[in-house]
Amino acid sequence: VHAAFFLVGKQAKQYPYLVKAIRDAGNEIGNHTYNHPRLIYLGDEEVKKEIETNNELLKSITGQEVKYFRPPGGRYYFSTLKVLRDMEIILWTINTDDIYKSADRIYEDSVEAVDGDIILLHSGVPQTIEALPRILKYFSSHNIKPVLISELKDIRSRESFNRRCPQGL
Repeated sequence: VHAAFFLVGKQAKQYPYLVKAIRDAGNEIGNHTYNHPRLIYLGDEEVKKEIETNNELLKSITGQEVKYFRPPGGRYYFSTLKVLRDMEIILWTINTDDIYKSADRIYEDSVEAVDGDIILLHSGVPQTIEALPRILKYFSSHNIKPVLISELKDIRSRESFNRRCPQGL
């Protein structure tokens, strides 16, 4: 099973071997800013620095351009779109709040997914790691196939995939 990992730059800088391992395992890597600030509290230049610094870092580690961006908390202003250039904002349709919930609750929230949903999970969270095998087993038994963002884009025909309209201005 492959996934998209939206990486925070300061962590990627500290653990470049993990970034390479994520990429080498066939996963997609997206930008989640350099320091993980709430973009709605920053000026345009600060937002630009957060995104561009992380893009440069991730490219230097992986050798690949970053195609996708996820703003911390899913919130951003229209002005952020100018910085993104060809990158696409990828949000989620199911927020498991996995950092704060039990493995059982993460499982319950995740299995509500239907084809085309994007589930927000965080790497390195013990209860998420505990829930993931059960989630994947459920998906397998219900013919729900996790796919990469690039594959999902190919599958989806509706325009709502590329969310260029901000949530929570």
